[in-house]
Amino acid sequence: MMFSTVKNTRAVMMQHAITKVKVHLASVKRATGEMDVYNGLSTEEGIYSIRPPSWAHEPFQVIARCWMLFQKRVDGSVSFYETWNNYKDGFGDLNSSFWLGNEKLHVISAQRDHQLRIDVWFNNTNDDSAYLQYNLFRISSEATKYELTLGSYTGSFEYDYMDYHRDMKFSTFDQDNDLAGQNCAHSAYHPGGWWFKACYSVMLNGIYGDPWDTGICLYQRITREKNCSVVAVDMKIKPL
Repeated sequence: MMFSTVKNTRAVMMQHAITKVKVHLASVKRATGEMDVYNGLSTEEGIYSIRPPSWAHEPFQVIARCWMLFQKRVDGSVSFYETWNNYKDGFGDLNSSFWLGNEKLHVISAQRDHQLRIDVWFNNTNDDSAYLQYNLFRISSEATKYELTLGSYTGSFEYDYMDYHRDMKFSTFDQDNDLAGQNCAHSAYHPGGWWFKACYSVMLNGIYGDPWDTGICLYQRITREKNCSVVAVDMKIKPL
């Protein structure tokens, strides 16, 4: 497996920007269902234990305040070069970096229409950030490989980086569902699970701190400009 570590000097440079999105969440708040997280219980950001009506398993924990996070990267403590089953079930630490789980995303997004927002922070200035937003977000079932559905784009980027990934199936290094000649999620290419096409325009599950293709990158496919200077990112949803 290809993994890299973030050097201490780089970590010090990043710390201020990361602190803006890294929240310590000590206590778990109870919610009877997914909608409680968006309503009265979610006026304070925290970890909520929820059990959506169609979820047949034990309640699971989410971070929410108006939006429910399903992905967060703030440091290199959690590897995102994970198996299909781990992306299905979820992994990581809600207090740092994590992936909620594709099966949970499918169940939640199938109940009602949701919107998606992706916030990205860069390392060139402490306050340099941008976002992508879509008025519809849905993930299909495992039977159809957690295919991604997106609505219309708005956001601070002039370029719609997720447009290239519309209607794509999810891929991991042990399950290749992309349209490329090779497995895009393999360690030699873009290690991490994602809705690859052939291969990406944005990849938010790459190696943290890697400045090359294997890192957390945005690629403008028209101008061929690439930016792999992402120091923090989160992906979140809320009902329309």
